[in-house]
Amino acid sequence: MKAMIFSAGFGKRLLPITANIPKALVTIKRRPILDWIIKFLIQSGIDEIIINTHYLADQVESFIHRKKYKIPITCIYESELLGTGGGLYNTRKKWGQDNIYICNVDILCDFDLKTFFNFHLAGKCKITLAVNNVQSTSMLLIDEEGYLCGWEQEGKQSIYHKPNGMVCRKGFCGIQFFNPILFEQMQTPPFESIVTQYMEWVKAGIQINTWSIGDRFWIDIGTPVSLKQAEQSFNGYGNYSPS
Repeated sequence: MKAMIFSAGFGKRLLPITANIPKALVTIKRRPILDWIIKFLIQSGIDEIIINTHYLADQVESFIHRKKYKIPITCIYESELLGTGGGLYNTRKKWGQDNIYICNVDILCDFDLKTFFNFHLAGKCKITLAVNNVQSTSMLLIDEEGYLCGWEQEGKQSIYHKPNGMVCRKGFCGIQFFNPILFEQMQTPPFESIVTQYMEWVKAGIQINTWSIGDRFWIDIGTPVSLKQAEQSFNGYGNYSPS
């Protein structure tokens, strides 16, 4: 199984911490966030990783080179920042036909990836998004069967497909499985968020499934406050903990 880590952003919310270091290399428990994620992926059975880079890309690439991980890891540099949607599209020729696990570099979430993958396969959808109950200004709208039907931004709800039953609000965890066959139906850049593309597919009648992480540990370390919270509360992924 292959994975992609979105890691190209400027990390503006983390300033001044990210003034001279990419957010991927910001540390938790004295280890870069990127290192935590990569080792979790390897432990979970991922055998190849692609990382998109832009801001201070040379630091990320040097780090990967020094670490000498036991699986192939490729950094793909974006001369212009493409966002998560454009970043994924930019890698379209790098994948085969197998499902891709995709995550954001500023998300720490302790869960069983294989359980998530099995749920994705059983649902028979091309995309499955991990969701939780964390509130934010942008929320996904999910129907009673767990399918994505719209989203809410700044309190305004947009429904793009008739829901089955009642609609509930869920936070997007920044974690997903994606079937590469959908590259054929993907709009070409520029577009920033991959969620924008997902909504277009929902409008077109393509089912997108969701998987709740329940009460599993999850945190967006994109701000100095949440970074401090993660430093205090994150104890490692499963059996992989700081030494």
